[in-house]
Amino acid sequence: MNKPADCLILHRVYEIGFCEYSTDTTVFIDGESKQFQRYYSNVKPDEAVNYSLAVAVTYVRETIGADAVPVIQSNGSPYVDWQTFNATPYEEDQEVTAHGNE
Repeated sequence: MNKPADCLILHRVYEIGFCEYSTDTTVFIDGESKQFQRYYSNVKPDEAVNYSLAVAVTYVRETIGADAVPVIQSNGSPYVDWQTFNATPYEEDQEVTAHGNE
């Protein structure tokens, strides 16, 4: 069984033009949420996904600590650099301790 996650990151990326992306990311920690919205141009899809997730994961590590384990639910999951973020993909029955999962 995996270690319970410390937070939940809901991440959405939208292609709005040629090499243009908008991202909407919400981080849930201890029942509180923090939202990040970003716009990227002249980037590849994987860059938009990972740049925006880097902002969220940095926030998580500054809030919880460097060893925080985020669970990420993303519509850009094929592009997520799971190892760099020390993260796991969201699964329906996964326990997220800091979020409360209620």
